[in-house]
Amino acid sequence: MDSALYYYRLSDSTLLGDVAVSQFDSTDTGRDVKGLITNPREAPNGPYKLIFDFVDLQGHVVVTDTVKVDPIQPGQSQQFALKAAGPTIAAWRYRKE
Repeated sequence: MDSALYYYRLSDSTLLGDVAVSQFDSTDTGRDVKGLITNPREAPNGPYKLIFDFVDLQGHVVVTDTVKVDPIQPGQSQQFALKAAGPTIAAWRYRKE
């Protein structure tokens, strides 16, 4: 099997949604985060959770928050918004729970 096809199938079998963060703004108390989760697959996804870790410049977790993702039909999206508290927040990362 072609390696490109192998890795395409692997990513398609593990990718539940495309996550796009459209806003990461500073506030007096931390960060406002907004984004969109899109189902790129050909079948609806089941519900799942995304765990967002907000980290400081050294990579230490300042605060963690959760986005509950509802079932999304193929090609459809779900918006999300988080308000992360912590004046030292510099970046974010996420993972599926």
